[in-house]
Amino acid sequence: MDFRLLNTDSLPQAADLWDYCFEKKGDPFYEWYFNEYCLKQNNIIGGFDGGKLACMLHLNPYRITLRGREVRLPYIVGVATAPEYRGQHLTRRLLETAFTVLRAQGAAFVLLMPINPAIYTPYGFSYCYYRHLYNLPLGGLKNLPPVQTVKLVRYADIIEGIDAADAVYQACGQSLNGMAVRSRAKWQELFNGYKAEKVMLAAALQNDEPTGYMLYSITGGTFKVQEMLALNHDAQTALLHYAAGHLSDAADFEWLAEAGNLAHLDFNSANYCGSVKPFMMARCLNIRKALDNLPVPQDLAGEATLLVTDKFLPLNNGLLKIKAQNGALTHASTIDDEEIVVDEAAFTQLYFGTFGFDELVRAGKIKVLNPQKSGFMQALFAKCRNYINEYY
Repeated sequence: MDFRLLNTDSLPQAADLWDYCFEKKGDPFYEWYFNEYCLKQNNIIGGFDGGKLACMLHLNPYRITLRGREVRLPYIVGVATAPEYRGQHLTRRLLETAFTVLRAQGAAFVLLMPINPAIYTPYGFSYCYYRHLYNLPLGGLKNLPPVQTVKLVRYADIIEGIDAADAVYQACGQSLNGMAVRSRAKWQELFNGYKAEKVMLAAALQNDEPTGYMLYSITGGTFKVQEMLALNHDAQTALLHYAAGHLSDAADFEWLAEAGNLAHLDFNSANYCGSVKPFMMARCLNIRKALDNLPVPQDLAGEATLLVTDKFLPLNNGLLKIKAQNGALTHASTIDDEEIVVDEAAFTQLYFGTFGFDELVRAGKIKVLNPQKSGFMQALFAKCRNYINEYY
């Protein structure tokens, strides 16, 4: 089996394998993805048996804002194996190839949304984004508190609402961590895809300024929120009232909200509270590079010796002394005794701020040999509110 980057000659085989495993030919997303995106904006790594494509993964470029800094990283999608080659553990070799390529390109992290997380946890991936899933009768939104200060606008052409959505998205990014950076071109690309899938857009305005937006679809009797962000309770509630006004069009309501969303506090039934669900995984490819880019509070001073273990990517293994001073972090290999023991999966969650240091210790994911270092680690890797809503 030969693992290599695909070119335009082999792209039709990737399209056929995608058709077998995911969206079908003729689907709006499929047509856009293979006609406008593949190999023009991304890379594809494939395993070839002679000239036949046996398996593949796609590396789609992304930028996210992580702890206040913009980070470029790939998003792995489209991991697929032709049925006649399954059971041969080709995913491992695909990921080995991808990790080698990505480290050489300078990537410190990679994102992945798994269909089955059990496939990827052996390779060091861990959940770094969670979401709050609401699934309830649409009528359950009828008894929300009234809102008087919000004007609602529906855009007949959702492209006309890009500016309003972007204003809210950027403002939410001041308090949410790990959000994808969306340029004007990215918004245009995103909304063109939504438009092809007949997604609609409503915005909440207060004093003529956008303070919330909701991308939604109505199919199969379900009012499904594709994305909703709001700057305050009134804007969010007004958008939920807007959804509730569609009882003649839908019976059910579905919304995958930010993990810490508290809309359920206004619902009149405990059955409507929803639940937190894992959403997207990440994986650190280069721990030393990640530490180079870690923002440090100006007033934080301290040091600790970390033993980092990584069974799948041995280049990450090491005993590192990290030191924070004057808003900067340094790290160096050391022969000192370890004070903190962490594997690559917990390190990734710690870096992304998914969980606090103390939470990962209590969960048995981090071992502390010198408790005096816990306060320093807690301050260096402060917990964050993570949100991302990217699917390809």
